[in-house]
Amino acid sequence: MKSTVADRKNGDSRPLPRFDEPSAVYDKRTLTIRDRSATLSTVNGRVEVEYLLGDYQRSYLDDNEYERRMGTLHYREDEDAFDLHIVIQTEVEERDGDRVLGVDVNLKNVAVTSTGAFFDGGKLLWGRDHYFRVRRGLQDKDARSAKQTLRQLSGRETRFVLDRLHTISRRLVEEARSHDCSYIAVERLTNIRDRMDNGNDRIKRQMHNWAFRELQEMVASKAAEYGIRVEAVPPAFSS
Repeated sequence: MKSTVADRKNGDSRPLPRFDEPSAVYDKRTLTIRDRSATLSTVNGRVEVEYLLGDYQRSYLDDNEYERRMGTLHYREDEDAFDLHIVIQTEVEERDGDRVLGVDVNLKNVAVTSTGAFFDGGKLLWGRDHYFRVRRGLQDKDARSAKQTLRQLSGRETRFVLDRLHTISRRLVEEARSHDCSYIAVERLTNIRDRMDNGNDRIKRQMHNWAFRELQEMVASKAAEYGIRVEAVPPAFSS
């Protein structure tokens, strides 16, 4: 929201962000986080729920080095299910040294590193185009079922994109760790869509939908766990 407001003040009429999933933010007073369950305050009193966990989530909940802070409850209408996003915190020492991993971003190759690693964005682009075609076909229909399917489709697309971005950001941080880097240098994103505009309508749509900022934020979040700092650098001559 902040970046959208700032851009609009500068005359850039970018679309407003969409919030597709109902959510509620909980703090320590309204949420008690346990190893395998949680209690949440609701309008009908406290509710206790058990988690459906994978190994990744279980490893953090079982690690006593992490303090459990707060959470956000998301409702997924298409599956009639709830996700509880838990915030945990720990102290991490920043790495010594000045070795830098450079990361260049684009459409076809989501990221290319200065160590020569390429992260293909073909599956992400294919998924985005697939959901665009299905959504365009449904938007021409006025039926109630079509509108319901559109809402479900939006949730699926969001989860598909987030899953791909999480995978790519995790692999980028692993690349930095394997080369003993203390920094990850990423491209400053100001006006990136204007700089990559080649007049092609399909490319314009893909650029508009491409989550450059979300990817960088995920990289920064995952890198912080290992004491690796992420710095934005001017894009000129950085490819």
